[in-house]
Formats: sequence, C-alpha cells, structure tokens
Amino acid sequence: MPISLDWQYETDGRIRSAPTVSDGTVYVGSDDHAIHAIDATTGRLEWQYDTHNVVRPAPTVIDGTVYAGSDDQKLYAIDADTGTLEWTFGADRRIYSSPVVVDDTVFLGSTDGYTYAIDASDGTEQWAFEARGRVRSSPTVLGDTVYVSAGDHRVYAVDRPETTPAPTAETTSGGSNTKIFAPGSDYCPDCSENLTGYGDPSYCPECGTDLD
Repeated sequence: MPISLDWQYETDGRIRSAPTVSDGTVYVGSDDHAIHAIDATTGRLEWQYDTHNVVRPAPTVIDGTVYAGSDDQKLYAIDADTGTLEWTFGADRRIYSSPVVVDDTVFLGSTDGYTYAIDASDGTEQWAFEARGRVRSSPTVLGDTVYVSAGDHRVYAVDRPETTPAPTAETTSGGSNTKIFAPGSDYCPDCSENLTGYGDPSYCPECGTDLD
C-alpha cells in the first residue's frame, strides 16, 4: 500500500521535541529557539513564539495554554490560540523535562536538580523538591504522590505538600534520613559525582567542572 504525505513543515533548526497535537494544532519545539504552532490539516504556521535557546521537550497543552521548557532555563506558558505569552517561570539550569499539569499545578523537572510545582494560573512557585542529581525526565503524578527520577540513579516518591516549604531528599520515602544535598557543594551539578569525600573542592575530580 503506498504511503502519501499530507504535508511537511520545516523549522530553522533540528527538532528534538516530540510534537503535541491538540484541537487541530500541532505544537513543537525546535533548536531554532522557538515553539511552533502548526495547523494539523494544512501544515501552515499559525504562530511562533521565540525563546532564548533550544526547546527540547515536548510541549504540554492543557485548557488553552501551551507549557514548554527551554535551554534558556525558563518555562513558558503561552496562549494556545494566539501565541501570546501568559507568564514565565525561571529555573537555575536547562529544562529537558516536559511539564505535567494536574489540579491546576504544573510539575516540572530541571537539570538544576529540582522538581518544581508551579501555579498554572500565574507561574508562581508552590514548592520545589531537590534531588541529588539532574532531573531530565518528566515527573509522574498519581494522587498525592509525585514520582521523580534523577541523574543520581534514584527514583523519588514525593508526597505533595499542602503548603511550602517543600520536601527535600531528607524526607523521601524509605526513611533513609539522608542529608540534604546541594549542587556544587555535595555533588557535581554536571556529572552528579558525590563530592562529600573531597573536602571543599574547587573543581569536580570526576569531570573537571568548575565549582567555584
């Protein structure tokens, strides 16, 4: 059976983002630093929103808003119909994680080691959980638990707090009561090497990252 091509759309950079389709529109990020909204029937551009760096993760579209993270360390909330910016949220490192929206809260991982809970209406931070390594994957939310995997070889099950302050690695399930780890002092923010046995290093002995 022959395969036919309905349309194709080309951006100005390579595409590592999976497309998201909602209400007849395809949303996709690109290495051209932009989020593209494309008509799913014709392949024509509806709107384009320019960030300040590569957009790797797949956008999430919920209730008329597109949520997308970028290598510029920001999460963008954009009106799905018009491409108008609603708000931004700033992490401390790149965002590879696709946002997950549950109960009007956006859950997002970042390579700064944190998983953030963000108010979907205005972008304010509700709480943040710090793992021991980079968080590149998307969190999974089931009931009152947020499941997070990180670059420290661990999966965390985090109880969703009703108020701030946030839980930390000290209060994860399993009752390990481990100390709270901080990037750059207890582990390398780039390779997740445990630094607690090196005193106060100025660089990572594993990968050479400058820690000063």
